[in-house]
Amino acid sequence: VFNYDKVVKISIQTGPDGKMEDRGLERINSSTECFRAMLSGDGWVDVMKKGVNKASSLKALADYYGMKTDEIMIFGDYPNDYDMLLVSPHSYAMKNAHPQIKEICSHITRYTNEEEGVIRELEMLFDLEL
Repeated sequence: VFNYDKVVKISIQTGPDGKMEDRGLERINSSTECFRAMLSGDGWVDVMKKGVNKASSLKALADYYGMKTDEIMIFGDYPNDYDMLLVSPHSYAMKNAHPQIKEICSHITRYTNEEEGVIRELEMLFDLEL
C-alpha cells in the first residue's frame, strides 16, 4: 500500500499542555531547509515540505476551476492556516482561533469549531437553513 502513497505531512502530538510545541517548532525549523513546522492545534505540530501548504493547494484549485481568489471564503483557526487565509480578502477566523489567526482575518465567526461555527456562519451569511 505504501508504494503508491505519498506523504504530504507529518503531524506530531506534543502533549495536551503545549509545553513542547515551541521547542518542537524551533528545533524542526532551524535544523532543516527542506521542511517547515507549524502549530496546527492544541498540542499538535504539522511538518510539511517547504513551499507546500494550504495556500498553494487552494491557489491551484482556484486556477483549475477558473476562480478568482476574491470569490473564495476561507475559514481557519490555527497557524497552519495562516498562508491560506491570506489568499482571499474573505478570510474568517473561528471564534476560538489562535490569536495570530484572528489578527490577519477580515472576519471572526460568532461560533467556535465545536459549535459548528463554519456551517452556522454560512447559514447567516447566505440566509440558509442547513
